[in-house]
Amino acid sequence: GRATSGASRRWLTAGMRAGRAELARQGLHASCTESTWTGNITYIWTDEDWFYLDVVLNLFNREVVDWSIKPRMTTDIVVDALTMAWFRRKPAPGLIHYSDRGSQYASHAFQARLQEYCSMSNKGNCWDNAPSESFFNSLKNERVHGTRYSTGAEAIADVFDYVEPFYNLRRRHPTLGSPVKFLENWISASMSNNWQHNADGLEGEKQWEAQLSSSVFTKYL
Repeated sequence: GRATSGASRRWLTAGMRAGRAELARQGLHASCTESTWTGNITYIWTDEDWFYLDVVLNLFNREVVDWSIKPRMTTDIVVDALTMAWFRRKPAPGLIHYSDRGSQYASHAFQARLQEYCSMSNKGNCWDNAPSESFFNSLKNERVHGTRYSTGAEAIADVFDYVEPFYNLRRRHPTLGSPVKFLENWISASMSNNWQHNADGLEGEKQWEAQLSSSVFTKYL
């Protein structure tokens, strides 16, 4: 796990869990909500040394799916983040993961994990990583810059506090609202639309049966 790992599952709201379960029950696989992830790394200074933060960002709602932070920028930082993100969400087959071609992402260990979890991985372009760069900009401007971390543990705790209860749950994105709220609204709308579709279909079947019965009855008068 990360030097502090993601107890972030606790921040999935009951509504989201129930909504996803209901979508699955109705046969509406929410694959489009988990179709594209992007990974990126930044660094945070502490009095002990640099610490390196890797995030896995969901491009659907700009949510940080999971993250890993370590005192060395080695391959395990990106492998851990992707592994925890996958186990947290269990996305449908077809997931695409974008990243740059840094040594961590190009490593055999990370590529092997991609083959296991993702049906496709692409070399990232500048616009692919723009959302994760935007997240890093928000993190540093709103929390890290101006903060002195005496230890790596302090930095890790502060990143957790920013990402999990604040950024994912409450911070408003200019076009989406908060990431979790946007996803909850999408799930709710999908369930409502599916219910309406089923209701319309049932009503249509009733009308068709009534017309059929009427025509058969008329035929034999």
